[in-house]
Parts: sequence; C-alpha cells; structure tokens
Amino acid sequence: MWPRAVRELPPELAGEPLSALVLGADGGTLIVGRQHDDVKSKEGPVTRAVYAVGTTTRKLFDLPERASAAGNLAVGAGRLVWTTRPDRVWVASLRDGRPRSLGSLGLGTIDGLTVEEGRIILSVAKGGVYAMPLSGGRPRLLAKGAHLLRWPWVGATERLPYRTFVRLTDLQLGRHDTAAVRPADRDLRCGLVYCSGFTEDGAAFTRMRDGSEQRPYPGNMHQIIGDRLAITELPGNTFGVRDLATGTEAALGRWFADNAHRYLTYGRGDKAFVMDRAAIR
Repeated sequence: MWPRAVRELPPELAGEPLSALVLGADGGTLIVGRQHDDVKSKEGPVTRAVYAVGTTTRKLFDLPERASAAGNLAVGAGRLVWTTRPDRVWVASLRDGRPRSLGSLGLGTIDGLTVEEGRIILSVAKGGVYAMPLSGGRPRLLAKGAHLLRWPWVGATERLPYRTFVRLTDLQLGRHDTAAVRPADRDLRCGLVYCSGFTEDGAAFTRMRDGSEQRPYPGNMHQIIGDRLAITELPGNTFGVRDLATGTEAALGRWFADNAHRYLTYGRGDKAFVMDRAAIR
C-alpha cells in the first residue's frame, strides 16, 4: 500500500514498543529521533539521540539529559529545534549537534512548533502564535489567541478540551476560512481539508471543510492527521490508517507516532516504517 510513500527504517532504529520518531528531513536525508521511556517525563517518551537516515545510517548527536526532548520537535534550515517544559526552546545544528538553549520564553506551555522561512514559529497552550529567530531573541506575536495547525494556517482558541480548527487564518496572505457547521453536528474537528464528527445519533462521519462529500466513517476513528489521512483503532489494540479521499485503508500495527508535520512512524513487530504523507497521491 502506497509503496512510494513508505520505507523501512534500519534495524537499529526498530523495536517494540516503537522507539523511533521521524522528525523531518534535511534534503533527502531523514532525521530520526531515538526515544526512551522516562518516568520523570509527564509527556511520554523522550528523544535522547538523533540519527540521519539516507543510503546509510549515522548517529548525529546525543541530547544531554537536561535537554532531552519530550514534546515538540521540528527540523528546518539545517537545524533541530525542540522544547522542554514549560517553554524553554533549544536549537542544535545538524552538522555539529551542540545543543544551545534559547532560554525560557515566559509564555507558558508550548503546544506547536515548526521551522519556516529561517525562523522558529510556535504556539502556546493559552493561545498565541509567535515567531523568533533561530539565533534567539524575543518572540514576536503573530496572532493573538491562536494555535498553530500547519504554517501558515492557525486557528482561534476554543473553550473545549481539544482544538477544533473550524475557523482558520492564513498568516501569510491574510485569508480566512470557516468550515461548514450544521446544527446536528457533534464534536466537529477539522484539519486543512477534512473534518470529522458525529451525527445526533452518534454515527461517525467525515466531510470536506466546505461541507461536501459527507460520508459515514466505518470503524472507530482515533484522529485525522495531515490533509487526508485518519488513524483508526482496530481490534487487538492495533491501529490502521485510512485515506479519506479514496477510502483505502492499511494496517499500521500496535505502535505509531505522528510528528504533526509530514511523517508518520509506525512499528510492526520488530520492524519500523515511516510514511511520507506528502507522497500519497
């Protein structure tokens, strides 16, 4: 399924439970974080080492324990950027791997992070999207009370236990987009292209943001990722991925990790794979 979008990771990055997370790409080389369980972390596994995976695999650098990444990680402009709680930002060159703290920002918990146009773009849990130089400096507010979906699109804060992204703004062009909402919709959540929710009688559905192509969703949806894929919970504590555009579905296995950008990492037994969502046609 989707052979152009999927590749196997080398054995040293495989294992069960899944210990690899593809963080991004530098040219044609995948940047992969090796994760470890950490009882001190309240956010789950932490990334302690970073690898480059191309025609060969090489370890780039280790992250010191004080700078182990448990939350947001992003790759861009030849650097790895990550955060530690609550709002300290770190940067390391993919060439020399020396981590450098850009300091605590004083903005509260960071819940979104990317590297775009040679700068760091981040959003915070209480609302607000900011930009700051890769060299450090004071964050500049780009959108008050907003959250990062995928640059340049941000969504307004809603008083719900999850982000719905029904209303979006393009911070580059100033465009606004509001997804179609119907009176009978329940728990509607949207991405850039598709929305998911429930009808009044509890039946799951998906549809385009403009309200077209509403279809029942077979199975138990876990989440929408990217533009057109949804994670489905399958029997036996396993997961599958469904292409909302075509209805095609494939099994992932027991473990998966989504870096919220482009790559979906998943494990089957003692093997690990990465799916490039941008390569699915």
